[in-house]
Amino acid sequence: MNQREPIDVVRGLCWRAGMASVLLGFLMVPALIALRLAGLDGGVKVLGLGVVLAGWFTWRSFRRQGITLQEYLTTPGPSTSHAPVVLFVAGCVFAVGGIAIVATAGDPGQLAPGRMSAVQQRWFGGAFVLWGFGLGGLAASHGLGRLALTRTIDRLTEELQFHPDDAQLHFRRAMALAQRGKLGPAVDDFSEVVRLDPQNVEVRLERGDLHYRLGAPERAAADYAAAIELDPQNAEAYAKRGCIHQQLGRDEEADADFAMAEKVTNPSTEETQ
Repeated sequence: MNQREPIDVVRGLCWRAGMASVLLGFLMVPALIALRLAGLDGGVKVLGLGVVLAGWFTWRSFRRQGITLQEYLTTPGPSTSHAPVVLFVAGCVFAVGGIAIVATAGDPGQLAPGRMSAVQQRWFGGAFVLWGFGLGGLAASHGLGRLALTRTIDRLTEELQFHPDDAQLHFRRAMALAQRGKLGPAVDDFSEVVRLDPQNVEVRLERGDLHYRLGAPERAAADYAAAIELDPQNAEAYAKRGCIHQQLGRDEEADADFAMAEKVTNPSTEETQ
């Protein structure tokens, strides 16, 4: 068993527990609203509707981007660098609010006024508590993922002190750095791999992707071109360079690259035409 496995196991448990709590909480509120829709006050109706709409819009957004909720919340990167803190704070707010709602159930000055019974208010507060614990679990899962990446980077750095010319170690550290959101150092490691292993096509594609994310499309195109020179049958390189040309307004070059990507992917198509 390697040193990453314990973290990954705990991270998976936190993720499953967090998602189960969040989903159960989402099921409780619509069920309560469905049972007593006519008897709830306007504020609770609006809150319940907002929860349902927020979940629906979030789901559609992720579907359109082709990513899952798990990937967004647990994959470290520049766009989610503050996710653990945000999720933890939101979880605390939900949990404290839910506990307060449950504690005041049946009191004249209850926090959820209207024609909601004490039992229904406890269900409503319980949903908030579940969301709070669920978000806390997701925060822990994300944070553990970042910790695992950091430990991996540190371990690879130590190994590189003894094997500075090991291209595979540089490549693995570059991938970990990119996942951690440290794109500049990742590019440096990929460049070292290019120096040590100039025939490596994969590293050209990976470094090209990072150049693109860093706002250097010309450098990205140069890496994709190098990949094509090393492997003229690499459809991915043609497609990615075509996207760069298209972004820069080079429509003819983009069309040519897309056509080559299609030709390499489906060689039988051209033969039948």
